[in-house]
Amino acid sequence: MSDEKLTAAIAEIQDIRQFNVTRFNELSQQLHSRFQELSKQSYEIQERLAEKEAREQQEALRLQRRIIVEKLGPPDYEADQHRASEQRFSPSGDWILKDPSFLHWLDSRNPSYSTLYMHGMPGAGK
Repeated sequence: MSDEKLTAAIAEIQDIRQFNVTRFNELSQQLHSRFQELSKQSYEIQERLAEKEAREQQEALRLQRRIIVEKLGPPDYEADQHRASEQRFSPSGDWILKDPSFLHWLDSRNPSYSTLYMHGMPGAGK
């Protein structure tokens, strides 16, 4: 009888072992499938990031190229003049219209002055 109990116990242990081996193999396959799926997703993310980085680099190069072309292009004198006139203080230079020397020089009835000499620091609006 003890041999029968021992045989039954061994058979039960073998069944449990077989169940555990089968379950381990199933879990191992699931883990392997999940690992492959995650690897694929990781690769796709890396590809998208590389494409995005390449697009950003191309856009930066286009911007640099456009800036260089603008700097090398001919100047827009009209726009420069317009910008400068907007920044100018409106009564700038009006002082000369009140200066007695200028008024005397401007008077056509007084031909004694043919040249008006003005002095001052550079850029002062002479």
